[in-house]
Amino acid sequence: MSTMLCKGEDVLSLIDWSREKIESVFKVAEKMEPIVRNREIVPILANKILAVVFYHPSTRTRTSFQSAMERLGGHVVGWESAYSSRARGKDVKGLEEESDKDTALMLNNYADAIALRHDHEGAAKEFAKWADIPVLNAGDGYGLTSEHPTQGLLDLYTIKKEQGKIDGLKVLHLGDAHSRTVHSLNFGLAKYDDIKVYICCPQEMRFMPEEENPLKQLSLDYEYVDDIKDVIKEVDVISGGGKEEKYILRASKLKGCKDNLIVMHPLPRGVGIAEDVDDTKYARYYQQAWNGVPIRMALLSLIFGNAPI
Repeated sequence: MSTMLCKGEDVLSLIDWSREKIESVFKVAEKMEPIVRNREIVPILANKILAVVFYHPSTRTRTSFQSAMERLGGHVVGWESAYSSRARGKDVKGLEEESDKDTALMLNNYADAIALRHDHEGAAKEFAKWADIPVLNAGDGYGLTSEHPTQGLLDLYTIKKEQGKIDGLKVLHLGDAHSRTVHSLNFGLAKYDDIKVYICCPQEMRFMPEEENPLKQLSLDYEYVDDIKDVIKEVDVISGGGKEEKYILRASKLKGCKDNLIVMHPLPRGVGIAEDVDDTKYARYYQQAWNGVPIRMALLSLIFGNAPI
């Protein structure tokens, strides 16, 4: 198993990444932070083109990939909606839809890497099968096998930056047990020691049968809890927020929490996190979103073999 993201490598899933590989991305991201903070552009990838190809709407992931590439002096092509391309042509009168295979083969000619968000689970792996250039999974589908590895990396990075470590922490997933962002974060957490995961979500979102729960397959210590108040004094990280009042995070529900608690959310918040949480010292979701740029800069520089190691 590689201990570093190699030149030309795809970024499709964290499930088979080692802890050392994750940490190697963090080290490069730390070197990218001053570039982002000072709003600089450096010529690290001046001769490279990234295709940012999104079949579903996005604010943070798409924009941060573009920002990351341009901060590194590279160039961006692609589309912000599949409906503005032939990729979803069947939904436009008189246009033929293009297959993922043909789209991947065309992008292979036009760019040096592909950042792909797709509505079908496993689509990133399919693109990687047809394209010779690196493919970065920017979120594929919404089901039980969907993943979002670059989000998982920036979430882990946020935890480590804010808590000083990942080992030994207790993490609460609030409102959703199996979104693609939760999947990828858990794949990363499983590489660390003495992690405890709590899940507070509606009954219908729990894994049934339990044998299909990826947390069990990862040998990650997890426990379902009925209410946030049951674990608020124990957890170090709260991630997410639900649509029902019981799973909406409000400032009042943080009473009695640890002094160093951090609240994260991949955003958009929807109704999952009330705005009064913004004014607490625990909110980290805006910093989390900011971290997406240095993390994606690190990934891009590594897959192009130009990282400042």
